[in-house]
Amino acid sequence: MKTRKLVLIIADAVLLAICIIQGVLAGRDGVVNFTCSNEMDEITFELPSDSFTLVKEGEDWFANDKKYSVTKSYADSFVEQLSSIRALDKVGSLGNANAAERYELDESHRIKITAKKDGKVIRTLTIGKDSSAGSQTYISIDDKKDIYLASGNIRSTFNTSLTSIRSKTVWQLDKASITGVTLRKGENGEDTLALSKMGSGDDVAWNISPAEIQVDATAAQTWFDSLASLTTPVWHEENENLGGKKISEAEIACGFKTVKLSLYEISSSDDEGKVTYWAQSSESPYTFELASYAADKFLKKAEDFAK
Repeated sequence: MKTRKLVLIIADAVLLAICIIQGVLAGRDGVVNFTCSNEMDEITFELPSDSFTLVKEGEDWFANDKKYSVTKSYADSFVEQLSSIRALDKVGSLGNANAAERYELDESHRIKITAKKDGKVIRTLTIGKDSSAGSQTYISIDDKKDIYLASGNIRSTFNTSLTSIRSKTVWQLDKASITGVTLRKGENGEDTLALSKMGSGDDVAWNISPAEIQVDATAAQTWFDSLASLTTPVWHEENENLGGKKISEAEIACGFKTVKLSLYEISSSDDEGKVTYWAQSSESPYTFELASYAADKFLKKAEDFAK
């Protein structure tokens, strides 16, 4: 091969390599990573149909003045998304009303999220519609007018409601610290069951009232363990009375505290015989509903623990 031809081939290869590198770099020119501290302690949601504020106290998040407890996994996902956003490309400007409307970043469609730390704004995120490509969202960041196509289902993350993110936990107790439970069933508490234990490990003595039975230790401990956690499918307002009749009162001795619960039953007026259970507890000022399996925990009989 002649020297001149070899030089031309090498030159072509070099030019091709340069073009490839430039293409890759050009493809990356639009990528911008927006990061901020994840130590935020306040997040305000402004949705088209609602608005609310989450505030962090210690390690927990609470919503609005009523301080509804927020599910930790939701709060963590909000903080994670706000603290790191990957914008893939700049597609327009909020200064262009048509562009803002096209990407649903106008006031009637947008979701606006403001995060603060010690009262100072550290991130403002305005969220438009999802991209047709999927897993991408149109956004604007902080006080900038630029509209970006960002990676991730950002709108899905923040397009939520207070009801959805509110914690369903009524209480969470230490199983090992539960030492006694008293149930008073009936509207007037005429049917009483008291079960308690002393000792720990293999050296446990169970006492039950009425005392005509010998306690099955496994059944008793399983019941105590099941009472350590209580969740609700539906919250109601503070001290709201939903009607029906009281069917049980419970007192759970756990460490140095006593957890109380009053359980009510509302029978359906139709032929289906559906029953709604609701309760009030010393652990929350808000009335809440219970699933039937959860209500059954507070309707036990002494026979349930007989050997």
